[in-house]
Amino acid sequence: MRLELGERDRPVVVFTVGGRWTYLAETLQSWGKVRGVQYATMVFLVEPQDPGGGVLSLCHEAPGKLVLVSENRARRGVAGNPWHAMQTGFRLADFVILAEEDTPVSSDVLEYFAWARDEYAGRPGIKAICAHQIGEPLGGEDEVMLSRHFSPVVWGTWRHQWAGHFRDHWGGPQGWDANVNERLRAGNGRVVIPARSRSQHIGEHGGAHCTPEYFPATVSRSWSSSYGPQAYRELDRVQQEEGK
Repeated sequence: MRLELGERDRPVVVFTVGGRWTYLAETLQSWGKVRGVQYATMVFLVEPQDPGGGVLSLCHEAPGKLVLVSENRARRGVAGNPWHAMQTGFRLADFVILAEEDTPVSSDVLEYFAWARDEYAGRPGIKAICAHQIGEPLGGEDEVMLSRHFSPVVWGTWRHQWAGHFRDHWGGPQGWDANVNERLRAGNGRVVIPARSRSQHIGEHGGAHCTPEYFPATVSRSWSSSYGPQAYRELDRVQQEEGK
């Protein structure tokens, strides 16, 4: 797929930057290699913990047609900051991608999201598009599938799904993504995932829920930083569980 976007279709990517900002440079290096990033609007919501200003400067240097950086006046936390990031994104577009400071992406990630956004926009039961696939490769690099498992490691959704499924049911003691998964399974919903991951988790240290001991369980085993243009297609099966 070749990304040729008009004004309406330009991707909006919102980033949360918090306690793992030491990984931000590596993550932004990966975004700099993404095809189509020159069309993107990139919005950064930065937690107030950067007295030297280095993180803010790094955000301002991000690739993209338009880069917007905002430092939160007060700390919003691991649930509040992504919620506000998505709310901000939907002021600019009808489909928004959420990324974090410790989640590098593959070179075709925007092409993947653009294809899936249009392919599944009206499909009943599809709640989101996820870039992360944590297990071994489940198919070819051009293949996607439906899954019962939502991954927060770079994902996107449509305005109507945000309003109807996510916005008013956010948070939870085990993390907002655990709450999303509970609701997804209870409602027999699905998300779209790539057979080979288009994002990776590198945030071993400094996480609210991810400890160094748990970190290996969050790392994709099908990740590659570089993919050529793809003619994406859906596999005729549903991933039942995480990594399977």
